[in-house]
Amino acid sequence: MAEHVLRLRGVTKRYGDLVANDGIDLEVRSGEILALLGENGAGKSTLVRVLAGLTRPDEGEVFVGGAPLPPGDPDAARARGIGVVHQHFMLVPDMTATENVALSRGAAQPWRLDDRRIKARLIELSKRHGLPVRPDEPVNTLPVGERQRIEILKCLMGDARVLLLDEPSAVLSPAEWDRLAVVLRALARSGMAIVLITHKLGEIAAVADRCTVIRAGRVVSTVEVSGTPPEELARMMVGRDVVLRTERPSIATGSPVLRTRGLTLAAYRGVRALGPIDLEVRSGEVLGIAGVEGNGQSELADLLAGVRAPTAGTVTVAPAAGAGPARVGVIAEDRHKDGLALSLSVADNLMMRAVGDPGFSRYGTLSARRVRAHCRSLIEQFQIRVRSPETPVERLSGGNQQKIVLARELHGGPDLLIASQPTRGLDVGAIEFVHSRINAHKAAGGATVLFSAELDEILALSDRVAVMSGGAIVAVLDAGAATRERLGELMAAGGEWR
Repeated sequence: MAEHVLRLRGVTKRYGDLVANDGIDLEVRSGEILALLGENGAGKSTLVRVLAGLTRPDEGEVFVGGAPLPPGDPDAARARGIGVVHQHFMLVPDMTATENVALSRGAAQPWRLDDRRIKARLIELSKRHGLPVRPDEPVNTLPVGERQRIEILKCLMGDARVLLLDEPSAVLSPAEWDRLAVVLRALARSGMAIVLITHKLGEIAAVADRCTVIRAGRVVSTVEVSGTPPEELARMMVGRDVVLRTERPSIATGSPVLRTRGLTLAAYRGVRALGPIDLEVRSGEVLGIAGVEGNGQSELADLLAGVRAPTAGTVTVAPAAGAGPARVGVIAEDRHKDGLALSLSVADNLMMRAVGDPGFSRYGTLSARRVRAHCRSLIEQFQIRVRSPETPVERLSGGNQQKIVLARELHGGPDLLIASQPTRGLDVGAIEFVHSRINAHKAAGGATVLFSAELDEILALSDRVAVMSGGAIVAVLDAGAATRERLGELMAAGGEWR
């Protein structure tokens, strides 16, 4: 029996009346990959922060190699061999990958270190593990997938005995995740203890030996992955049966809602331009946009949403039915940066599109009663778990934050929905809800452009799939012809857009 490298006994953490971790017991063995599964807001990230020494628990102890770990001491955690890849990046934006790695190794002045040695080691590890990075580029100029790879390499550069990965694949393509899975299995075979925090049941089946399920801050059960069906894991996590495979409704499409002609964006990063792109999406249709991250999908979404002006070409949006101006709903790729004002209340965020509606104001003054009734109605319709509409959005789980975005953008039935990574970082219960709302929008006659790094999501929801590679649309396939294998071949056709 392998030794228990990491043990938790009765770890509890409270934030006022909220008990994020409630008496958690956990054991991780040398050479094992333990999956930590739970809904958004179940307490997984809080537990990671406790283990990393970034948060001091109110009760309980953490043992590494049989010796107690000083609480709330990140330096002690690193010294004892705990490496962490956080869900939200811990990188200095205006530093390069090499400088960030140097800083992570405890140097207050990384520029005085042997940058050439660190850079050489970084390049060697990136090639060995299939995690390509550009060591001399400032992090804030890199796509999100590359930033995640730097975080992973920071841990691989150290001498970690325990590796904690908090949703490490959230920004990775399927192929990148497959490469990372190979790395994790190899690290486990070398004797490292790995804790994989994820909501993706397929990832657990692919790499984990055991799975500990957390719900509402408490451990529900720890099971052997090989003997536990995914449906049972989902049931333990959410507390009810969950539909793991979305059924795409088949309805007749109507007139074109979105048309782009010759849509082009001159290169602002590197030497390549986006486009020209010609697309058409009809009412009652979902067009999926698939591609490896960094091939222009984010820029195309910005052009369609009007966030960015094209260099050439046109974007035309027509109402799905009847006359009048067309309405567009936008689910932003990064809900924290572009989709929500985190410090404001749930009500403020829900009202951002409707604040100028005459139904909510008179002589320029908002009606608190009407606003409150509107927000409570949306909270109920979209099953947002919140104590009060006045609660700051930053206090909510990722799933509930995304539901706020959905409620605001889908209210009133937009003609066109631009959905960028709508389930990124969400658990299976929240994913089921988001998919149901996208399908309901389609059934009501709305048109949808779906950008997603999850091929399963693209295949489950899309009537047609457009594949982006090298900043261009390389193919458009009907749903019946779009397989994972075919999409993978097309996604790799032109290389990353630089």
